[in-house]
Amino acid sequence: ASSSFDAQLEELDKAADYFIYCRSGNRAGQAIDRMIDAGFTGELVNGGSVANASSILGLEVVTD
Repeated sequence: ASSSFDAQLEELDKAADYFIYCRSGNRAGQAIDRMIDAGFTGELVNGGSVANASSILGLEVVTD
């Protein structure tokens, strides 16, 4: 799984800003650390959990 993540990072703009979140917030922090290690220079915001991210962004969480 980590090599898949690293491969997908290579396809992203390293100078862009990203808002990272996950179900619990733990993996978001790990992802940001990996992005920094991979040379990302834009702003990387840890939104934490999905619920926290939705609150920060002012968006409703929708599941189906």
